[in-house]
Amino acid sequence: MSELVRSVVSRFSRFIVDRRGEPRVSVRLPFSISIQGTNGNGNGGRERLLEGYTRDVSAGGLGLIVNTVRIDGYCIVVDGRPRRLVLQLPDGPVTMLVLPFRSERLGDSGAGYIIGAEITDIGEEDRQRYLEYVLSGLKPGRKSFFT
Repeated sequence: MSELVRSVVSRFSRFIVDRRGEPRVSVRLPFSISIQGTNGNGNGGRERLLEGYTRDVSAGGLGLIVNTVRIDGYCIVVDGRPRRLVLQLPDGPVTMLVLPFRSERLGDSGAGYIIGAEITDIGEEDRQRYLEYVLSGLKPGRKSFFT
């Protein structure tokens, strides 16, 4: 039931205000996002990955499409910790830290989830490549990488 309420509120809020401050570019790029597991005594364990693709990108964040928001039963959105994300640009991977801040189920058919994620850290070289890619999609008259 709470999933239904969250979905209705999210859809309604889009009509009131668009909270995203930066222009977004619609593009489908593969990515992997990881969490560091624990081995039961609080020490780091193996890294676990969740793969998906982007819905859109901006200078400060990404819309991520995934099949699930859980990795081995652990929800990646709930604890407010940045996650390591490797985004596959056409000219090679870019690594960044992102903070997933919200998730929403896509439709009723079990089509997956969209996760809103803010970029919290990215190396200078990767930042430059990423921003060049985003800016190339914002050229006048171009609304997405698909057009």
